[in-house]
Amino acid sequence: MKKIYILISLMFIAASGFAQTIAAGGGHSLAICKEKGTVQVCGNNYFGQLGDGSSVTISDVPVEASVLTDVISIAAGWSHSFALKNDSTVWAWGCNTNNELGNGNTNHSNIPLHISSLISVKALAGGFYHSMALKNNGTVWAWGDNSSGQLGDGSNTDSNIPIQVNSISGMIAISAGNYHSVALKSDSTIWVWGDNSAGQLGNGNNSDSNIPVQVISLTGVIAISAEGSHTLALKKDGTVWAWGLNTYGELGNSTINNSNIPVQVNALTGITAIAAGWSHSAALKNDSTVWTWGLNDHGQLGNGNNNDSNVPIQVGSLSGVIDLACGYYHCLALKNNGTVSAWGNNIDGLLGNGTNNNNSNIPLPISTLCLVGSTVDEIPEGLFFSIFPNPATVHITIEINGKATIEILNIQGQIIKTTNTAEKQTTIDVSDLSSGVYILKARTERGVAVKKFIKE
Repeated sequence: MKKIYILISLMFIAASGFAQTIAAGGGHSLAICKEKGTVQVCGNNYFGQLGDGSSVTISDVPVEASVLTDVISIAAGWSHSFALKNDSTVWAWGCNTNNELGNGNTNHSNIPLHISSLISVKALAGGFYHSMALKNNGTVWAWGDNSSGQLGDGSNTDSNIPIQVNSISGMIAISAGNYHSVALKSDSTIWVWGDNSAGQLGNGNNSDSNIPVQVISLTGVIAISAEGSHTLALKKDGTVWAWGLNTYGELGNSTINNSNIPVQVNALTGITAIAAGWSHSAALKNDSTVWTWGLNDHGQLGNGNNNDSNVPIQVGSLSGVIDLACGYYHCLALKNNGTVSAWGNNIDGLLGNGTNNNNSNIPLPISTLCLVGSTVDEIPEGLFFSIFPNPATVHITIEINGKATIEILNIQGQIIKTTNTAEKQTTIDVSDLSSGVYILKARTERGVAVKKFIKE
């Protein structure tokens, strides 16, 4: 359910002023429509997950959630959903049995509710029965079920309102597993808390923790993703690391042995985004191919069969992919033309293709879904825009067919370099930038083009 696009919980997104425009929950799927920032949802509606105010139990085609416009990021838990608007307000709907909506009561809601106690938010994450928010000041807040200490406040007491996680600051990304929580700090260290029965905290033991502890032996991390009882991390060198439960090979290291320390996923390089599902995992390469591993009983690996795999295998029939999201037994892929494909479990119609109870082990387009925007690799029609080399060490060269104002932003969304270009090819010195992920915006007469690049 979480994806994290190269940094920031949410795939560039929610965290750090960028946005997660697709999200996958336990039995539902969400997307932000590019034109007006509305949200469309399909799948299970037993607790109001569709957010459209209806009492139908399922929808196998996307429907529009009520009262939402100008949404810049979304997140999904098991049976609940969140939207972050451009005014930094948070809206929640769906199941609230365990206080996961954070609005002070346990009533379900089939329309989005404003969580008034949350302000200045830039990222959201949904777990099984708990939820998380990252604020602009780098603090993390959590609410809902706290049976394993996943709220990180030093107790095991549930909360129906957001409470601050103990003793961490400077965070730039968040992600939520079933009963554990993960945050990425600006110094590239990872902090975790909650359930550790399978080693999903990655700190070398299997003891739960109701306060944040540091994952051991990992440096240079630029993205995180958690789901189920395992956790993924993407390093700036394009490799993927995993820890926690490995019953079905979801760690991707050729074994089915759990690990309470990070292990490298086999044979993956050039990765730009990661997404963890319940017991499967996915990664996006810099050539736009998608790779998956782990449990495949619902076809969630997308490779045309239902055999589990403890090493990465390529998803078939996908090209032009720029972002990923995985739910409990399904995945979504956002393509550079604004369309979304889905595969895996289709009980209750969460693949959005007009059918239900028909799982798919190959990607299928959600044909009636609106065009979905992305703040990453978004290029207006008629504009040619490329960056090379990427990753870069000393300089980047930009090719663009027209005059442009170039802005380089860090992962906090702050502009750190600006230049104007009237030439087709322009070289920019990036030797003074710290290692990590950056966003480059080119403002032209045709619109704003956006790409990411990595500084080594």
